[in-house]
Amino acid sequence: MNDDRKAPTRVVAAVGLTGPETVAETARTGGEIIPFEAPEGLENVLPDDLVVPRLIAVQPTSRVGTPGRWRCSLTGEEREQVRIVPLAVRRGRLLWAAPGSDGEVLCRSDDGFRPAASIEKPQSAVCAVASDLRVVPTCAKAIWNGNGRPACRELRSVLALDLDVGLPAVMTFSGMGLRMVKVLLTTIYRRRSTLCDVEVTLRLRLESGARGKFYVPEIAKIEAANPPGRYRRHAELFGRVEIEPGVDHDDAGNGSNGAGRIAPEG
Repeated sequence: MNDDRKAPTRVVAAVGLTGPETVAETARTGGEIIPFEAPEGLENVLPDDLVVPRLIAVQPTSRVGTPGRWRCSLTGEEREQVRIVPLAVRRGRLLWAAPGSDGEVLCRSDDGFRPAASIEKPQSAVCAVASDLRVVPTCAKAIWNGNGRPACRELRSVLALDLDVGLPAVMTFSGMGLRMVKVLLTTIYRRRSTLCDVEVTLRLRLESGARGKFYVPEIAKIEAANPPGRYRRHAELFGRVEIEPGVDHDDAGNGSNGAGRIAPEG
């Protein structure tokens, strides 16, 4: 007997987005297509079934991994270069209990302006304020005072589509890595492009300084997505990922293996 009642909305993963069987299934269930290639047996996976790993630049002081390579926090896979599409960029701040303190955090901000709600004893009620189109730190731990860089580190987290895998990942930059993010955003702005309409190849460059040798992320190549809008659906589906800040690309040698998760709607 035919049942004409509409089935619950669900997401149907598709290979290439154009298979006639997938289109028919989507029409029948009232679902929508996830724009990535699903392995056999995972055709009905939902976005919030997925863990979003971090891509971490391995430093000479890192405890795990090969220095000078990008390492996936979930699988341990390493690559010399990563190819990404930026889907979202978030500000943040992070204050370690001590340099290299194995993940112990005193305070953090998920937006760069106020301490995260999960911090029981924040260092200040406000981290920074927006003034004359600039972000001005107000917390004593975040202010440059002539005695070296502040203890509370400024961060940029990039939620990206990992083109070599076809799934989202998180990359967090601090220290000298901040300039790379600013160069990327400026280049996209000058092209009058949208954030998710570029494909970016990142590599690591060895630098030497007072603290020894360390690797700095840099852009090896940036190209326009073809066709434009190709990755817009990825940005819509995965742009809600919640990111807990962690210093993944810190020339001081701190690090984090934390991962993102898909945020609930609402």
